[in-house]
Amino acid sequence: MAAAQGIAPRQKGMALVAVLGVLAVAGLMIAHLAVLGEVVQRESAVAAERMRLKYAAESAVGDALWFYVVDRRLFANRSLGQLDVARENSDWEPWMLDGRRHRGGEDTTVTLALFDATGGIDLSGDSPGSELRDRLDPEETDRNERIRAFLDLAADYADGNDLRREPYGKEREDYEREGLPNFPRNGPLQFREEVYWLEGWRDALSGHIQIIPPRNVQVGGRTPGRARAAGRPPFFSSSPALIQNVLRLTDNELELVLEARRAWREERVLLSDSLDADLLGRINSSFSFAESGLATIEARAAAPRAGTHRQVRITLNADLRQNAAFADQNAQALALWERRIH
Repeated sequence: MAAAQGIAPRQKGMALVAVLGVLAVAGLMIAHLAVLGEVVQRESAVAAERMRLKYAAESAVGDALWFYVVDRRLFANRSLGQLDVARENSDWEPWMLDGRRHRGGEDTTVTLALFDATGGIDLSGDSPGSELRDRLDPEETDRNERIRAFLDLAADYADGNDLRREPYGKEREDYEREGLPNFPRNGPLQFREEVYWLEGWRDALSGHIQIIPPRNVQVGGRTPGRARAAGRPPFFSSSPALIQNVLRLTDNELELVLEARRAWREERVLLSDSLDADLLGRINSSFSFAESGLATIEARAAAPRAGTHRQVRITLNADLRQNAAFADQNAQALALWERRIH
């Protein structure tokens, strides 16, 4: 009897430990489910907010396209960086391809900008990037060699023959040895992203790359890559790297040029009021200030409190006087060259 009485308290203690263990596990599972539910709720809220921002950005792009088309009809002068007398007595906000920021939105902050799609390095045609040869800096020997290597590679990729360009070119057998069948294309690039397949593109290409036009599309009787005025890139749509490379600017000079461009975009300050005559003359001789009509429209919708944003970008021919601007014979649907959502 004494032995039985001694065992009972021990069993009770073990049972208590087991019960407490079960309660701890159950509590941990409940806490895990609560945290998981909160995470799912927040993810759903973020997903819903991102979708709302996407629609806001898409709507803003549509508005900007309409405003730009109307602006072209109202004001015939499409020269950038100049004051237009016809706009002096107008309350209409200028919508031009000069990179100026247009803002809108209430609880959502939307920022819009319009650029000339002919900005950037031209990789279309049988000699992609050939313009880079004209910009070689005699003092940058190593970089020049990397650019020549890339241009030989790109030319072999785009031309229709099997003749290797020495010393850097590559033809089919070279790619096959590297485990890359079906290379090169042996035809002009169809998409600018094809350049990422080519070795050395990071070293050779400074600034952004011009969009490759749809097949057989011409603007003003020329392919878009060749439609720039006298072969000059658009100043307001060119990257800082391209501007510095074309004009051979020092870092201090580049800073002055970019500040002058910013002053025009935000305050409509003439470049002639921001830059000395010599530097402005170099810009005028190397860059174009005339719109091509090929527009890239970017909209960035942000929700500051949510800490998230979405961006929509489209590229199209916005010169509605040209048949190439439309995707149908009845000229009722615009032809989009590109539509990106980030």
